[in-house]
Amino acid sequence: MGWLAILFAGGFAVRMVVTLFFSEYQTLLFEYSLIAQNLLNGKGFSWDDYGLMPMQPTSLFPPLYVYFCAFFMFISPHSYLPQYLAQALVVASGVMPAYLVGAKMFSRRTGWIFAALYTFYPELIFVHSRPVPEFVYVVLGLWMVYLYLILLEKSAGSVSALKTSLLLGVIAGVGLMTKEGTSVLLAAIILAIVLKKRPLLLSLRSHVLPAMLVAMLCLVPWTIRNWVVQGRFIPLRTGIGMNLWVGNHPGATGTIRTMDGKYTRYELPHDYAAHFFRGLPDDEQDRDDYYKAEATKFIRDDPARYLNLCAKRLGYFLWFDPTHPLAKNIVYRLSYLLLLLFAIPGIVLASRSKGLDVVLPIMFAGFLALYVPVMILPRYRIIPIVLLLLVAAYAVEFLWVKINEVWPD
Repeated sequence: MGWLAILFAGGFAVRMVVTLFFSEYQTLLFEYSLIAQNLLNGKGFSWDDYGLMPMQPTSLFPPLYVYFCAFFMFISPHSYLPQYLAQALVVASGVMPAYLVGAKMFSRRTGWIFAALYTFYPELIFVHSRPVPEFVYVVLGLWMVYLYLILLEKSAGSVSALKTSLLLGVIAGVGLMTKEGTSVLLAAIILAIVLKKRPLLLSLRSHVLPAMLVAMLCLVPWTIRNWVVQGRFIPLRTGIGMNLWVGNHPGATGTIRTMDGKYTRYELPHDYAAHFFRGLPDDEQDRDDYYKAEATKFIRDDPARYLNLCAKRLGYFLWFDPTHPLAKNIVYRLSYLLLLLFAIPGIVLASRSKGLDVVLPIMFAGFLALYVPVMILPRYRIIPIVLLLLVAAYAVEFLWVKINEVWPD
């Protein structure tokens, strides 16, 4: 525990430096913060799409991070520094589940290495420095993986399995109300349990159904609110049609930006732009349907172009997004290359030793399936980055053992 405390303190300290000197904590940059500001200004949970539509109730995002922003904007209305420091504190705490996951899946040494990589990997140092929920998303994701590993050890039908599954459901529910990508983690865990636990029916009752039930119950208040306010069944968020369109239209690059860094939304071909903006509805729900219809028409009319965009997004997900400022940073690129240098051998070594749990490739494939057909941003692969750090830690341990065999003390 002493070394974990040191890693936590070091991780928090370096994130404080990032907050003070490299983040943009004095400005509001993203939709979450702007919705939170509307909430505090008495406009309710509302949004106007940067002035492109009338101010109206929104279901654009799951609500917990918006309320998190609103809390810190309320207690510190003239500085967002407390919020960013709180985010640094949360993400630094992920050193605990990182150690536990590495130790449980591989060994205690891998756990320590994984905890250190988690603490000091550059992208995870900066993950708290924007007003987006990825900082807590990675921590909740690690706790979910750890509880999954614990759950595998529980006997089918046991009370202990039931309690662990219920706790997994609580964390998954909080995650779903924070970031919709948590659904990939929960689905992967459920599928992995189905593949590994026997007897299956008894395992479903004690390992799977309690977690699913609690996670769904966590969504009930938000879903009811959306039904009352929006008149539609929206368990997590709208914006799916918008994201599909952003990645798939006549001027699409596969991301939100053009190669010179401009937003594709404002760089549409002239003829298409005239048609598109002329038909854009004011209502958020109708607007999302419109985005979806436009994207679907584009895909149907030019399937070859769509497949080309999907191939680009796959490359951007596995390599670098050339349109994003973060992905052009030399520190970002070098650290990712170094990560791959260890993660790829780590995958091979863990697979050969049968230490690579099936949940990891299922999760990775799930994120590919979620984002590659739609659109890509660097932060969308933050959980896959953490998974790569885990197998990289195993490769580092393997290398350490081999070095000690060659040059023993």
